[in-house]
Amino acid sequence: VLDMSAGRETGYAADDMGGVRWLLDYAGLAKEPWKPWMTRRATGKDREERYGPVVPKIMQWFGEKQANGGIRPIPLRYVEEAAKSVSDLTVVQVKLRGGAAGKYLTAVKDKDITGMITRLSALGFPKVVFVADRIYSVNKGVLAGEPFVGPPIIYGVEHGVTPLNNKQTYGVRGRPDGCGDCHSDTSSFFNKMAIRNIRNVLKDDYPALKEPNAVPQYMDWGLKGVPAFE
Repeated sequence: VLDMSAGRETGYAADDMGGVRWLLDYAGLAKEPWKPWMTRRATGKDREERYGPVVPKIMQWFGEKQANGGIRPIPLRYVEEAAKSVSDLTVVQVKLRGGAAGKYLTAVKDKDITGMITRLSALGFPKVVFVADRIYSVNKGVLAGEPFVGPPIIYGVEHGVTPLNNKQTYGVRGRPDGCGDCHSDTSSFFNKMAIRNIRNVLKDDYPALKEPNAVPQYMDWGLKGVPAFE
């Protein structure tokens, strides 16, 4: 997660949503091994698909709506200037790498976003919008949102391959016991939570990922539940 709503690149790590203070935090070791998200990719062979490990990148930021429908990011120095002049921005209490506690400013409440858009407009930026779970704008003092349609940003995960005799791979116990490594209501393969609404995750749920602001990733694949194994 990358939150730029207060003018700084405020990051949250994939393993536990812990706060990131500087780039080296991303290179640090997690407390324990964590399982990545999954995506389904076409192989180019008829309707064949392949599952692959990924990490999604979820962001929220301020920009300018362009005549062609695109949105150009507003430089962070101006967003930070606006944030300093908007009173009572929301503060998220975060767990930093190494166990320390921290506080991050963020624009997640309606009043935060309205105040930031108003201030950025006063700085000379036309047609200011806030991009998060939706694209927000202010019209005559009223905050409104329209659907944000765009491809997800995902990065492939490089991972090791363990020998079968280590008995650590999915399905190593064979049928039927091994099938439950994926096809169960507790397996992360289908059930790892994917963020749908970053704004409300930071406002209401942090550091947890829970419905409705996050959903089991099988829903992104068009499934209604964990499929039974055959």
